[in-house]
Amino acid sequence: MKIAILNYTGTVGKTTVAAHLLSPRMQAPVFAIESINETAQGLGIDVEKMDGNKFRTLFKKMMLEEAAIIDIGASNIEEFMNNMIKFDDSHEEFDLFLIPVTSGTKEQKETVLMINTLSSIGIAKEKIKVIFNRVDNDVDEEFFL
Repeated sequence: MKIAILNYTGTVGKTTVAAHLLSPRMQAPVFAIESINETAQGLGIDVEKMDGNKFRTLFKKMMLEEAAIIDIGASNIEEFMNNMIKFDDSHEEFDLFLIPVTSGTKEQKETVLMINTLSSIGIAKEKIKVIFNRVDNDVDEEFFL
């Protein structure tokens, strides 16, 4: 399984999901698409780090793997998405797109934008999953959008 963890906004838990939820369970290589912020390497995970403009390189490496975790940082999301769109049907190589979100208004709005962007390039709704992160008590109360 090849999983992309992404969101237009930062500090919603993308790297935490990659390092603590997926990596121990999947035993798959982690690719950190990041140029500014901390990667899962800072959490003790072996990662291969590259910029969003290196989509061709990432795509070639993904094709050689049965499973992969792709942690796309907010600093590189625009380049990553633009390059994925340029490579016709490259999104089909991903089995799942995970979108962590926290309860802030900005974070929720950018999550909706992320979902809409993924849908607009032809990604099936079954492949897009939202992870409600940092929930104190009740998802319905804390996530109002």
